[in-house]
This record gives sequence, structure tokens and C-alpha cells, in this order.
Amino acid sequence: MNDSARNPDPRRPPGLPFLGRGQALRLGQAALMAGPGYVITVESGVLTLRLPDLDSDDPLFADPPRWGVLHRLDGGAALRDAGIISLRVTAVDQARVVTELPPTARLAGITDELSPRAKVELILPVPGPAEPNLVIGSGPALPIRGADGGALPTGALRAGQSYLLRRRSGQGGHWRVIAGTLGPDETEPAEPGGKTWALTQGSPSGVLPRPGTGLLTSQIGGGLQFWTRGAAPSDLQERADVKLDGQGNWWRRRLDSRQLSQLVDLARKDGGGSGRQPFAGAGHLRRGPLRWRDPEVNELILSCGLPGCPPPLTAYPQAVPLGGDWLGAHRVLQPDRHVPLPTPWEGQDGNVIHPTVLEFYHGFRGYRYILGITGYPDRRERHENPLLYGSNDLAQFTLLSGMPQPLAQVGALPEPQNGHNSDIFLSHDPRSATLIAAWRQTIRLDGSDSAPSRVQNSLWFRQSRDGYDWSPPCRMIEASADHDSLMSPSLTFDPVRCEWHLWSVCKPDFRHRVAPRLTGPWSAPDRIPRPAGFIPHHLEVRYAGDQLLGLIHSMQRTNLFWCRIDSPTQWRFSPQPVIDDPRHGCYKASFLPVIADDSLAFDLIWTTGAGAVPDVAAGTPGPHYRMFVARSTACPRPGG
Repeated sequence: MNDSARNPDPRRPPGLPFLGRGQALRLGQAALMAGPGYVITVESGVLTLRLPDLDSDDPLFADPPRWGVLHRLDGGAALRDAGIISLRVTAVDQARVVTELPPTARLAGITDELSPRAKVELILPVPGPAEPNLVIGSGPALPIRGADGGALPTGALRAGQSYLLRRRSGQGGHWRVIAGTLGPDETEPAEPGGKTWALTQGSPSGVLPRPGTGLLTSQIGGGLQFWTRGAAPSDLQERADVKLDGQGNWWRRRLDSRQLSQLVDLARKDGGGSGRQPFAGAGHLRRGPLRWRDPEVNELILSCGLPGCPPPLTAYPQAVPLGGDWLGAHRVLQPDRHVPLPTPWEGQDGNVIHPTVLEFYHGFRGYRYILGITGYPDRRERHENPLLYGSNDLAQFTLLSGMPQPLAQVGALPEPQNGHNSDIFLSHDPRSATLIAAWRQTIRLDGSDSAPSRVQNSLWFRQSRDGYDWSPPCRMIEASADHDSLMSPSLTFDPVRCEWHLWSVCKPDFRHRVAPRLTGPWSAPDRIPRPAGFIPHHLEVRYAGDQLLGLIHSMQRTNLFWCRIDSPTQWRFSPQPVIDDPRHGCYKASFLPVIADDSLAFDLIWTTGAGAVPDVAAGTPGPHYRMFVARSTACPRPGG
């Protein structure tokens, strides 16, 4: 299906809200069904989400598909939950920055006592004092801290600079600087009383961006709106047929709160500075419809309250059949060069191991891909700690800032104990709209592996709705090494039964458990039959289209192998190795499906182990514990 068939109006990207129910009615039922599977209408300032199979709440049409209402989101609530509130500075003294809320925030029901995790924009007329406290109206005076949580010296907050602050509940309550890229040379004031001035009353900065900067402003009125002048991410904007005070080339987007949060994050990832160059691949976000196979996915996501972490594409089955003949048909060539990753211990090209990658339909924290991986400098297991990166092209990766990195470390242990982390894995909870980052921890009570009953393996996790604020580490499951190694785990959620599935390796077998909650209680493990002579070492389980797949690493055979999981205990194994000429070997791997109308391929991400081949001619060692990325060959998709 081509783009025009999916999207009957080429000027209107799929999924954009309609400015009133009349626009959706005029487009008609057939055209709506060719869209992304949902309709958002802005009605009396309320964002209304409609689905074709619903008919009990204010349907658009008398005959099926009726497009009834599933969820309503008030524009004021969206601003409170996800918008950026522009503060108006009324005074700056030696210790305080005194501000007030704009009228639009008052109209949206926002009070001076802003909730935790609220976001505000602050532009000072003079340099900021040392260790400043922010006062909003009659609210409390709370410290403003730097991105790392440290105190700010005199002048750290520059005059005329736009700073984005997030309310944090830790340390007795404070504001954290999370972005600051708009300088005074990039803005122009709005004339009071005019149409432009009215627009900017709800804008982040209260000023209009100069043409070409691609910065965002907002307005409350008939729904939540975002505007930008000049160049902007085309996937996220539509041209507005308006001129403001005679100035054209504006783009407009009306958003629900989750999209708003993602768009703000994308705008913040433009590299900063006066050049404002976007990260590589930032404009290549996925297009086309996204349809989950099970309607329960949408119901759970909407019931959790927005904004939050959107569902990764491989977290749940999609209504995209893959057919049954592709298993074992894909091949990947070993790339000549690895992908360098900066680590906290080794600079721009560190030793890493155990990758796992998620892809997001509209991005998360401004990135299309989120990579989880553990460091492994010089095979020192004490640094084998979980890290998170962002990328828009699988070629350049940025270590995520504004969050704990690494996510976990093993603290000091009493003698003779020692331990380490390993095996990061990522998942998603649609009931809380959170990204789950989890890892394996091993504690040797006697300081060695000689007595398996004295080695404790456990899985731990942290959760985040926005990728910045993370819950404290929480234990998922624990077992002694003589009972279960819990190696190379994967975690999936069944939205129909509302239960978790934990997949892992305990050589020479695979194991599977079920639990109603991440903290258990977990069922006794199923042992999955495996082919004779095949011993797994690593595993990753996730969805591709309508199928649940596993990608297995066998150290015994030094390659990767596919399996299709028809049920928790019924796996179809392919005997065909995935990597042609694995001259550098391979270790744990992750995968992302690349689904076209009539073909199927995979992006594979894996790390090498200790057996990488050196370049004798160049006199360089082999790429030990480095990450490689490659796309497989494509094969026909019978289900297309």
C-alpha cells in the first residue's frame, strides 16, 4: 500500500487531530478507515480520541464503522501534565528569582503550587545570582540546581537565555535545569495588544522565534496548539494557511499530551548552540499506520493517564501477518567496522556487551531507538553495569543525560563476597506507560563460583515514564545458581491476560515463567525442549508483526539462530546460522523487524566476545567486546 492510499489528504500527515468533528465527517468513513486506526477531534477545547468499533459514546456516524469516543483529554489538563509553562520574571535579587504564571496557565487551572515533574521556561533579564531560589507567585522558594543536581554559581543562568526547568521532588524539592539553548539573538519581541502578542501569551518564551530557527511556541484556544516558523521536522508538522502580522511560512500542529511531550523532547535534541543542527537521522521517524493486533493495548495505554512512555514497536503483537516460510531465510554479513559507543569509563569507544534495542513509532526522549547495553572495560566485571543510549539511525549513539548512568552498580560487599551486574533487558508496561530497564545481578557469597548454592542470581528493574526520572531499583526474582542462572532474560507483557512472561537461559535449556506483577509471584519455570546438540548461551524474545520470535546465540556454534515461539513451550528452531562469515565471532544480539508491504528483513545489533580476529596487516587487535549493526537480506512476506 502506498502513502497516498494510507493518507487520502497528502497535506495532512496520518494521525493529526481534526479541528472539530465536522472535518472528520466531511472526510468520510472510507478515508478515516484508511488512516492510522484512530481519529482525534478537537471539540470545545477537548481532545477526543475515537475508534471505529465504538458506538456507545457520541458516534460520528449512524452506520458502522461509527467512530465512537474512547477517551477525552482536556486541553488544560494536557498543558498541566505535559506543557511547558512560561514564567514571567517580576524581580531578581541576591538569592531569589521571583516570577508569576502567565494568564493562559491560570485559565488552564494551574496554581502557584506546581506539581512534581512540572516543566517551566525561565528567561532572566539579568544574570542569575549564586544558588538561586525560584518563587512562583505565592508558592514556596525552591532551589534551582544544575543538570547534575549541583548548586549554580553566580551568572550560571545567563541574561536572555531560555532555560527549561523540571520540578523534582528529591532533596526536599527543587528545580532542575534540563535544557537551555535559546539565546537573545534568536528571538524578536511581540508587540503588545496585537494578534502576534495574543499568540505568544501561551508560548514557551513569550517571544517569536526568528525565521529558520525551527523553535516552538504554543497557544491554548480551541485545543492545544504548537507553532513554528521556518524549517521544522516535517514528520511532526503541517503547514498552516495563516499569516501572523503579515509573516508567513508558519507550521501548526495540534497535539495530545503524549505527542506534545515527545515533540518537546525532539526539539530539545537539536544539538544546541547557534547552529541548531539536528542529530543524524532525526527526520527519519517511521511513517504509516500503526495497528496493534489486540485492542487491549490501546485501552491499557489510555487508561494509565498521559503523558508517558509510548509502546515500543516490538513490545506487543501488531496486526501485520508475517507468514510461516521465512524462518531461517535471512542472512547478515559481518560488517568491517564496529559502531563506537562512548562509556563513562573509556571515552568515545568503550568495551560493551549484551545489547538490547527498542524502536519507537514517534520516538522517545527525541530518539527513534533506545539502546540498553552493559560496559565491559578490559573484561572488568565490576563495570558491567547497565547503560542507556539514544539514536535516530543506528549509526550514531548518544549516552543519555539527565538520568542515572549507569542505572545500577554493585555497592561495597563484606569480605569475602563479590558480585557484578550483567544482561540488561528492556520492556514496557502499558498500564503505567513506563519504560522498564532491568538487569541481572550475581553475588558470590564465598567470593567464587565453586559452590553454586552460594552464588545468588537475581533480576532487578527500574521504571520511567519520561526517561529522565527513574524509580528506585526493585528486585524482580532471585534464585541460587544451582537452581537457575537467570541468564540473558527477556520480558514481555500479555495485554489480554495482563500478565508478564519472563524468558531466560539456564544452560543447556531455555526457561519460561509467568507472573501477575513484575515482583511476582513467578510460576515454576517451564523447560523448553531444544534441538539435540544445541546449547544456548544468550536469548532475546520480542514481537515482529503478529509473531513472537527469539534470537539465540550459541557459543558452541559461534553464531545466531532464529526461533518462532508459537506457545510458551512450543518453539520452532531454525538450523540455519544468521551471520555469514562471523570472523569476529558474536555474543548476545538484539533485533528489530523491517517490515515492508511484501518483504521482511531485520536490523541486527550484536557484540563480539573475546574471539575477534586481529588485523595482522594493520597491527591492530581484534574488535573485542564491540558492537556491530547490520541489516539482513530481505525475503518475501507471504502474509503481506
